[in-house]
Amino acid sequence: MDKLQFLLEARAQIFAAHKKSLLLPGEGRRFVYETKEFVYTHIQFGFSPFKGEEIIYKKWPDETFTAIWSLNYGGATLDFVKKQIKDGRLVERIINFLRMALMEVDENFPFRGPEVFASEKFVYRSQHSSGTDYFSGQEKITLDGVTVYEGNFFGGEIIGRETFNFDV
Repeated sequence: MDKLQFLLEARAQIFAAHKKSLLLPGEGRRFVYETKEFVYTHIQFGFSPFKGEEIIYKKWPDETFTAIWSLNYGGATLDFVKKQIKDGRLVERIINFLRMALMEVDENFPFRGPEVFASEKFVYRSQHSSGTDYFSGQEKITLDGVTVYEGNFFGGEIIGRETFNFDV
């Protein structure tokens, strides 16, 4: 299994199955998924705004790990949305819709959501540079044509020091 297939499997196992997370100080959550070859960790802090990081590690026969890929992201519902809502239900609906969009994997760019995904009155849009070695992008959610969420992401391959054969 290559790391891209593993990433998709790990996300499906964690998010579709609503896998329990380890709670971290500061309202953080940590999810872990592991196979014989790889380990996936996903750490997230906050609700809106929120920040997160996904890392894939290669497992070696001596039970050591090397980080080989990562994704960092952050986003928030816009201030006017928060000010208009007293009970937070719309913010929760926006975040739940974002999770749905992120499960709709685009084979050409499986790192966040598809270029366009719609459900009910929500529309998710993603613009990005492509490639697995390095990518970056922005995502946006509109409700009835009004932008209610914006986010940014970047990531790609990680090459360790040992690849270059020098000491730091």
